[in-house]
Amino acid sequence: MANFSYLSRLIEQAIQANQIDSYYLIGYSLGGRIAMYYACQSQPTKLKALIVEGANVGLKRPAERLLRLKHDQSWAKRFRSEPMDNVLSDWYQQAVFHDLSAEQRQQLIAERANNCGEHVAHLLETTSLGKQPFLVNKLLQRNYPFSYLCGEYDEKFCALSQQFSLPLIRIPEAGHNAHRSNPVAYATAVERFLTFSDGRN
Repeated sequence: MANFSYLSRLIEQAIQANQIDSYYLIGYSLGGRIAMYYACQSQPTKLKALIVEGANVGLKRPAERLLRLKHDQSWAKRFRSEPMDNVLSDWYQQAVFHDLSAEQRQQLIAERANNCGEHVAHLLETTSLGKQPFLVNKLLQRNYPFSYLCGEYDEKFCALSQQFSLPLIRIPEAGHNAHRSNPVAYATAVERFLTFSDGRN
């Protein structure tokens, strides 16, 4: 089962198998949630810096987690039973993707239309935000540099970063998928942060 603990172990196994002495972790959305979980739960000594883009730090209240789990289960049911392009068309109508143009939505749908619905559904269920721990306290106690990237139009996650005093870097002219919307500004921000991080280590 590809839950957070399992995926965290895979990261650790990959680091050990490749004999990596030091590394950076960077992740977007679910990838960012997995990266944060790994960094918080494993307390890795070789981690030089953590960079997260548009990823949720977790829900504090059990009632919120239960609602989100039901929400993700509803999407999972659709991914299992409906044509992929139909579900993706609705997926990219969610508020967090409001900045996308019709052409950008169609491009994303076309790129993911061949995904296996069962696999997507399984991932949604096992890595639901409803099953993720609330990570803010551990993130604020970290002993490694941490940056939280958001597109300037990504109102939800910019607000989340401010709510929990996360070290926010805004990417101009970009929404939730900032690395795709403005890759030059994104790469520049990451490079600057890593240069700063290396100066601290």
